[in-house]
Amino acid sequence: MATTNREISIRIQEKFEFYLIALVFTVLALSIQTAEFRHYIVADIAELLGWGSLVISGIISLRRMEMFPVLYRNRAIIQEWRHEMAELMNSTSFDQTDIASRFENLEKSIEKAETKLAPEEDKLRSRYVLHKRSFFAGVILV
Repeated sequence: MATTNREISIRIQEKFEFYLIALVFTVLALSIQTAEFRHYIVADIAELLGWGSLVISGIISLRRMEMFPVLYRNRAIIQEWRHEMAELMNSTSFDQTDIASRFENLEKSIEKAETKLAPEEDKLRSRYVLHKRSFFAGVILV
């Protein structure tokens, strides 16, 4: 089974995502277990804020992971449509008006799907930035 660089890249990214989620919840659990509230109110508040930040980071990362299969499925559908368009361009066995009609429908479908996917991909990127920032803030505050 040949593995493309894209597939390798996706696998490495998935492993990193799972590692980061585990790290967030591990740091949160350890910081809660070893918490000692003292007479320093500022330190206590910072620790509580750190816990909140780590919880936010963990929830955001889980939400991102939930969206990945949907994104990959939709991208696969678009890729199948593009492949079908390429086959139609090389096809000579069907009526040319049928081919033109099908080609036009596929173009419209791809454009519509990509228009819907763009905001979802932007959400994923912004959630990743928020996830990282809240994780680092949580680690610093704890």
